[in-house]
Amino acid sequence: MEIPSHLDPAAESEHSKYEAFFSRRFYNCTGVFLVALAGYMLFFAGHFVSGDNAQRIAWAKALIDHHSNDISNYNLGVRYSIYGIGPSLLHIPFIIAARAIKWLTGISCEGPVNVFVFELNGALAIALVFGILTRRCGVTRRNAFLRSLAIGFGTI
Repeated sequence: MEIPSHLDPAAESEHSKYEAFFSRRFYNCTGVFLVALAGYMLFFAGHFVSGDNAQRIAWAKALIDHHSNDISNYNLGVRYSIYGIGPSLLHIPFIIAARAIKWLTGISCEGPVNVFVFELNGALAIALVFGILTRRCGVTRRNAFLRSLAIGFGTI
C-alpha cells in the first residue's frame, strides 16, 4: 500500500529541504533587491522626464564639465537650479558612466543610465520593506517576500 505524499515523512523532509534551499536563496533582503531590480529594469520605460529632473541633471553636467553651478548651457532659460544639490551629486557617477559607454561604443545611453538611479532606489526601498516586515512585524520570509514585491510593483 502506498503512503500519500502529504503523510509520508520522507516526502515532508524533501519538501523541507527544498523550502530551506529556496528560503536561503531568495527570501532575504539581497534576493528581494535583485528580483525587484530585475523587474524594474525589465518593465521601466527607460526615461524619466520632468522639469525638476532636467534641472538636476543639468546641474550635475555643469559640475562635471565646467565645475560651476551655471546650468544655462544645458537647460535654456534657466541659469541656476532651484533644487537641492543631493540628487545632482547622486547623478554624477551615472552621467560619467553613460559618457564612458558612449565613448567606448558610440551608443548614447544617458537616459536609461540615469533612470537606473531610480531603479536602484526602488529596489532598495523594496528590500527595506522586506527587512521591516520580517524583523519588526514578524511576518514569515515567504509572505514578506511576496508582500514586498506587491508593494513595490503596485506603486510604480
